[in-house]
Amino acid sequence: MSAGATLTIQDTLPPVVTVPANFSLLRTSQAGAVATFSATSVDLCEGSVAVTCTPPSGSTFAPGTNAVTCTATDTQGHIGTGTFSIAVLNPPVRIAISVSGSNLILSGDGGQAGGTFYILSSTNLILPLINWTPLVTNSFDISGQFSL
Repeated sequence: MSAGATLTIQDTLPPVVTVPANFSLLRTSQAGAVATFSATSVDLCEGSVAVTCTPPSGSTFAPGTNAVTCTATDTQGHIGTGTFSIAVLNPPVRIAISVSGSNLILSGDGGQAGGTFYILSSTNLILPLINWTPLVTNSFDISGQFSL
């Protein structure tokens, strides 16, 4: 290259967005669970580039599988994206068994409000649950509890 020559570098690539691996949380309220995470982005010409995720970290995610999309835009307008999933799972139902006089009392909490629960019986514990006999079918109340 001779003195006074100009070298022009043309940016043609979007930023590379790095997102977390898919992960799961237990539901902490009827609305779901709050998830926190971070994502980063690096552009070959500009270095670190700001990342925006939708929904953002700190949001409440509904029960089920939720997609998160993160984007970064460099000064040339190139957009890089990354996606991952957050699964919000129902916590296990807790069941208590007690005896009052000659009555057996079953109670539980942690169920999905309005969700159905079954109490099954079998004399052969190796049978699949589909072959067990239903003794009780009912629904959890609005707070996810039941008592029989």
